[in-house]
Amino acid sequence: MTRAQADLASRPGFLARLIDCVADAIVVLDADMQLCFANVATRSIMTGSADGDLTSSVLDYVHPDDLDAVAAAFAELLEDPGGRASTTLRVRAARGDLPVEATATNLIDEPTVAGVVVCFRDRSGEVAFREQAEVLMSAVEAATDVIVILDPRGAILHANPAAVRLCGGCEPTHIDDLEPASARMLLRDVGLPMARRTGWWMGETSLAAAGGEPPLEVSVVVSAIRDERGNVRALSLIARDMTEHKLIEAALRQQARLDPLTGLLNRGGLMDELNQMVARCRDDGRNDGRADGRGAGVGVLFIDLDHFKIANDSIGHANGDQLLRQVAQRLDAATYPGALARYGGDEFVALLPQVRDATALAGTAERLCASLAEPFTVAGNTVHLSCSVGVAVADRTTAPDDALRAADLAMYRAKERGRNRYELFDRSLHDAANQRMLLQSQLRQAVPAHQLAVQYQPIVDLGTAKVLGFEALVRWNHPDGCLLLPDEFLEAARHAQLMAAIDDWVLDQACEQLGAWRRTHPGARGLTMAVNLSSEQLARHDLPAVVASHLAGRGLDPGQLVLEITERQLLDDIDDTTDRVEALRALGVGIGLDDFGTDRAPLSHLSRLRIDLLKLDRSFLSHADARAGASVVRAVASLARELGIACVAVGVENALQVDLVQAAGVPRAQGFWFSPALDAADAEAVLVRSLAVRP
Repeated sequence: MTRAQADLASRPGFLARLIDCVADAIVVLDADMQLCFANVATRSIMTGSADGDLTSSVLDYVHPDDLDAVAAAFAELLEDPGGRASTTLRVRAARGDLPVEATATNLIDEPTVAGVVVCFRDRSGEVAFREQAEVLMSAVEAATDVIVILDPRGAILHANPAAVRLCGGCEPTHIDDLEPASARMLLRDVGLPMARRTGWWMGETSLAAAGGEPPLEVSVVVSAIRDERGNVRALSLIARDMTEHKLIEAALRQQARLDPLTGLLNRGGLMDELNQMVARCRDDGRNDGRADGRGAGVGVLFIDLDHFKIANDSIGHANGDQLLRQVAQRLDAATYPGALARYGGDEFVALLPQVRDATALAGTAERLCASLAEPFTVAGNTVHLSCSVGVAVADRTTAPDDALRAADLAMYRAKERGRNRYELFDRSLHDAANQRMLLQSQLRQAVPAHQLAVQYQPIVDLGTAKVLGFEALVRWNHPDGCLLLPDEFLEAARHAQLMAAIDDWVLDQACEQLGAWRRTHPGARGLTMAVNLSSEQLARHDLPAVVASHLAGRGLDPGQLVLEITERQLLDDIDDTTDRVEALRALGVGIGLDDFGTDRAPLSHLSRLRIDLLKLDRSFLSHADARAGASVVRAVASLARELGIACVAVGVENALQVDLVQAAGVPRAQGFWFSPALDAADAEAVLVRSLAVRP
């Protein structure tokens, strides 16, 4: 010791002050374990204050469960002057029981100390850390995920049991122990370098399983473990088995592509398949050396069942589903090995790859129609069905939606031309569709711009030539300056969902005009006004209330209004149509059946639907000079008389037709022979002349 050191140590209170600066607790005990000295750290731990008072017996601060062991160790130490002993115990401190590590030195024989010096250190943080580490390690060992700790170069420092099981019971020692080679290379050459550089890497791979089991599909996360300076000390690799998840995911993806009722592709699956087929055709075209890569195309056949709603309503919706399944099986067989999808409802789409043009699909389209020729049997019911098919071809220049739209347009042409047939798409269909879209856009402005008008065609009594009523017919004064008839724009209005608005406007105009004629001409009180009801208007639940409002607002007798429906509406849904017609009949208005004979509705429908007026379609008069034509007219007129229904011949255009309908007993007629449809002023003039004729 130097002189300076000796001087420092000899200063009064130097050692006591020095001991008070020590963070560890230091006490001096006599042979009876009574407290002789305690430094500041001891007082702070035991009392919570640096100047707190301590009791004289150190045993007051020992946990009761540790008293015997501490007393025995102290007694043993007293037998060893100058000896040293270490132990762990719990002390009752200010903040609760603390685990401490104590070291005691027997200096009782040293005159300057004359006691046992005990130093103890709070080990609560260390114990908590160790306990936490044990919990974490237990979690790692119990984890079903593969957890591996590696050094920065890929040597495995620790592998949990899941990793050992994956390796067939042998603990891996290096990343190179993993199989197959693709997984090993991915982790060694990509995953570990990326984690060392950026801190983490995540990916997916397949790992070989032990015992010849199928490979495991795993997701892998590699993370860097850094020291306080930021250097990579180790890497953690966690791999989770995603095999079952992948299988479920694949099954869900497959289910998402399929229609649950028929097992065919659904609309989403159809679009995926069409895109893939077009891509393959494009690739085949390039491989064949074509500069544009066009190659063959994909045949698209849009299939719609004819009058399925009637069959579905007659056998019930549950049986209708069974019927659709049977239809799907037949169509699938007719299109194999192509792809078939249920597009929605009773619509199907077939895809055939490697098709050069639409004409090559004619045979398939014929097979589709023929496949439904045999009747179906569902729950004891025999059901006859047919289908209409539209055919188009998609190539690399065709968007899938456009190809489907082209086939859909061709299908509608097949419907228009009689059903149970197929039609090939051509440019005229596209042009017609574009024209409809233009008309739809223009029609949206027609009502607010007052471009629509109503004309009135007289209905005459063939016996007296008097006007019995009028039929209200809508016309469109097109902005181009031409007058369009209903056949030229109502289909576009239907697609634009404007029919209800147009029909309501026509009904309002017709009632207004009939009310005006009735007020002006007393002899017109029995005059009738016929107004056509579209399917859209007939489907309105508030139609009876709307009709009643129009009648009341003009002071009209309900019997003066005749609401006409078509034979097509009967075919679409006889039950629903009957219910809605009965609601209108309850108002007292007349009900007419227009275009009778054009859609060949079953005659039994006439017995179910109570009507007041039957309009014989103009097609029956086109062969009035033929014996068969005359016979049909007489038969229909006779049927109407038997059912107590008034009959009107429509489209009478010459004297021969007048003679025919009179001879057949048809009492009323309308057509160009008598008068075309007229505007309100000219129609009123015809009415005035008719009223002047004496009976």
